[in-house]
Amino acid sequence: CILKPSVLMGEREEKRTGETLGVFLGKILTPLIPSLRKYRPIPAETVAKAMIKAANDPDAPGISEHELEEVFALADK
Repeated sequence: CILKPSVLMGEREEKRTGETLGVFLGKILTPLIPSLRKYRPIPAETVAKAMIKAANDPDAPGISEHELEEVFALADK
């Protein structure tokens, strides 16, 4: 199972200026510009939940890819 999230949000030990800027801009721009929605930031915890659910899904095909919207949906299952 291959997950393809966007920029990850969450606590980090080191400072990542580019990531911080990406999260900030993503939160502002993605609601205003629908075509950027697939790049909106996602909490690392959400990705982790999706990974666990995808790995434990007995109906999943052999290899699958999940874009951002599908990662959110997997986490909410």
